[in-house]
Amino acid sequence: MDDYPSTRDYAARSASSAGYRVSEAGSGEEALEALRKAATEGDSFSAALIDQNMPRMDGWRLASEITGDTAINGVRLILMAPVGTINADAKMKLLRWFNGYISKPIKPGELLDALARALSAEVDLEGVEQDGPAPPPPPATRRFDGLVLLAEDHEVNRELFTLLLGKLGCQVVTARDGVEAVEIGASRRFDLVLMDIFMPRMSGYEAARALRDKGYAGPIVAVTASALTGERENCIEAGMNDVLVKPFKKDDLAGILALYLPAPGVASAASGHGAEPPAASPAKTATEQRVLDAAVFDWEGVLDTFMGQADTVASLLTRFIDKSGRQLGELSKALADRDATRFKEICHSIKGASWNLSAKCLGDAALAGESAGREGDFVAAARALESIRAAFSDFSRAAAPYRKK
Repeated sequence: MDDYPSTRDYAARSASSAGYRVSEAGSGEEALEALRKAATEGDSFSAALIDQNMPRMDGWRLASEITGDTAINGVRLILMAPVGTINADAKMKLLRWFNGYISKPIKPGELLDALARALSAEVDLEGVEQDGPAPPPPPATRRFDGLVLLAEDHEVNRELFTLLLGKLGCQVVTARDGVEAVEIGASRRFDLVLMDIFMPRMSGYEAARALRDKGYAGPIVAVTASALTGERENCIEAGMNDVLVKPFKKDDLAGILALYLPAPGVASAASGHGAEPPAASPAKTATEQRVLDAAVFDWEGVLDTFMGQADTVASLLTRFIDKSGRQLGELSKALADRDATRFKEICHSIKGASWNLSAKCLGDAALAGESAGREGDFVAAARALESIRAAFSDFSRAAAPYRKK
């Protein structure tokens, strides 16, 4: 798939010379049509060479479309990109949509080598799980209680989500677009909302804001194929709590549920509709407390991020806590001086470091402060500062046992 006929012809002749059957497409839309037609006819393509820079639908967008369609996502994908540009998309490569990469101008030897490697590798995409007898889950499999509202316009994605959520113990109500999500979300109380970003009639951003305006106070998690810088901030600013990046595995979804839903036996919020909790609540269960603790500070998560380097993490924690303590004083001064720019900059610093150290609550509080500073809203900034102080206090206590003495 390439919009330049000469490049297509050269790549096709190179592959044909090695015995491959080859078809060509000049656009992403044309490629999708060919892939789906071949699958329908029972003669699916084994591999697809995809140009990175295309009009209307670039290579990454096409890979996202293919990955989300279980009828065709068994095809091995190879990205063709101008020399020197592949590493610039390192963050996108983390999505693992492609089974191989080659540089342009194309060299026949590299092309054939990439095809051979891709076609010999196991496909790592997870299709829709089929109903029917299945072996019992291993002891470590997590299950959750909760009523989940899923807003997703793609039928296949809705089916995949519904199956996976059901296997993880959740009840699911679906909405086909943002308008339906707002209507359904306002009609009953949900424990969690999974919100696709790009939907017809009303985007996920607009739907999240509308749900918040109607009083929904529960967690909203954005579901997006975009891993671009700033996407998380855009979602948080729209009133969402977290982001799940497509394509995802069951474990990725379970990780999100672990943060926001109780395990079986814990009271579910879905039993009533009001946003106010009971005046007297029972003590939190051990499971709930673990979920809350992980949001305050996830030691296992940060250790995994830093490749198991416990000494490095311990040192970072000490330096971060010392620096953040000083920054709290700087935030108070910026607020007193009505210096919105400085307030925003300090919050931005705290936010990034917090998320990198698996201190989600502190990072989210700092994000709210950053947003208030950007808008010059000093009332919101004052509220955010109090939240940052409280989250920092909780984080410091949780991280204390792991700090470098």
